[in-house]
Amino acid sequence: GEYPKPVVTFIHGFCLGGGVGVACHARHRILGETARISLPECGIGLVPDVGGTRLLAQAQPGVGTFLGLTGARMNPRAAIKAGFADAHIPEADWTAAIAALIAAGDPAVLASFFAPAPAAPGGLPDEALRQIFAAESLGDLLDQLTRSDATGAPEARAALAAASPLALATAFAMLHQLAPAPSLRDALRLEYRAVRRALEAGDFLEGIRARIVDRDNAPHWRHAAPADVTQAEVAAMLAPLGEEELRLQDRTQ
Repeated sequence: GEYPKPVVTFIHGFCLGGGVGVACHARHRILGETARISLPECGIGLVPDVGGTRLLAQAQPGVGTFLGLTGARMNPRAAIKAGFADAHIPEADWTAAIAALIAAGDPAVLASFFAPAPAAPGGLPDEALRQIFAAESLGDLLDQLTRSDATGAPEARAALAAASPLALATAFAMLHQLAPAPSLRDALRLEYRAVRRALEAGDFLEGIRARIVDRDNAPHWRHAAPADVTQAEVAAMLAPLGEEELRLQDRTQ
């Protein structure tokens, strides 16, 4: 079974990485107009976690891979379309909406506050770019992207060039392993394996140094390019952990 979900979350401002895991697994996910949602972990040598790979794997073909590998930010309309949220309520109406929710004890009352989600910067890739990111291998994806003149292709190329090659290859494999209908438990277990190994065998420490500590934005990744990452290395990142495997217990009884 699944873990019990928070009933309602209200999301505004930047909701990145772990914030997605906290907010976007709820039953009713409400966005304000300032919300920008992203899973940028590959850029710091990690992989999407806290259940983020489940949301990515459930998105439309190509969309989840695009979001997970590039770390692109979604505006409210894009986040709803991609399955990361359910509805938009203008932030000016949040006080009234929350009061109504508390009084009624029923999320159905929120529907009267719904409004069309704004199309701010941060949309989803167009069909041409989706098809590229729906490639069956990371090598094919990169080959197609290199030759593409699709809208957004230059930005996608830049994002992948800046990210950890090992993280890209690992995240790509995770999404393909989980698709098309993963459980939250399956996603968390796979993420735990990759994150557990990120310090000793991955690029996480170097990514944190380059992006957050020294802020030179010049990480020295373990591999020069994704093509240099072997299938054996990816398999090792995602292999079962034996006695250290994540064990989830149902604490709802």
